[in-house]
Amino acid sequence: MNKGQSLFETVLALGVIGLVLTAIVALTVKSISGSSYSKNNTLASRYAQEATEWLRNQRDTLGFSLFKANAVGGRCLKDLNWTGSTKCQENDNISGTILYRKVIFSAF
Repeated sequence: MNKGQSLFETVLALGVIGLVLTAIVALTVKSISGSSYSKNNTLASRYAQEATEWLRNQRDTLGFSLFKANAVGGRCLKDLNWTGSTKCQENDNISGTILYRKVIFSAF
């Protein structure tokens, strides 16, 4: 009777271990990706809500005519002020994120 493992058994065991490790790494990468997506989604919702509240305050403070003059055509609202350009650039991201805020109004 032979004692020990054959080459075939060793290769098979290494293959199974390799598949398990590959699955664990893939699951970890997917989990991290989902976590990043969820974080960005939460931040985007928060920044959108912040911008909505700022816009309502601007409408109430400035009056509708001045608000409309500032808003129509769109603005990049990086720092929540009307000085942003009408087209968001790469450097218009909200600091520390990949997100930017742009509001677009259309006059009817």
